[in-house]
Amino acid sequence: MTITEMVRSLGKNVFLPLVAICMIGVFSLVSFADEATTEKPVTENPAAGTDGSAPAGKIERAGQATGGGIERAGEATSRGVERAANATERALNRAADATEQGLRRAGEATGKGIKKGGEAVEKTFSGTD
Repeated sequence: MTITEMVRSLGKNVFLPLVAICMIGVFSLVSFADEATTEKPVTENPAAGTDGSAPAGKIERAGQATGGGIERAGEATSRGVERAANATERALNRAADATEQGLRRAGEATGKGIKKGGEAVEKTFSGTD
């Protein structure tokens, strides 16, 4: 297995499960928000320092707004995770390509060095300058 393949497989084996876990978390958050905004009987407790409670319509609208905000946040997080996954995959591919290119150059330089060293040894033992 080449270095390029190892880096790519590492990205797929580590990063993609991480993205999947993040997506599950986002969908769970949206699901919990949806459950929180369903119409359930609410025991109304007046806020501290007030003489009563808010009208029922305001409470319902506030709950719906909160649920909507959580859903939008979940969708934005989902888009962000997807963008991060794409960017990471591109970065891993570039890193693998750069590593492969660097190894190729190092091999060529090593080959040239060995050739020059061999020529120097031949000159030493042949007695020519």
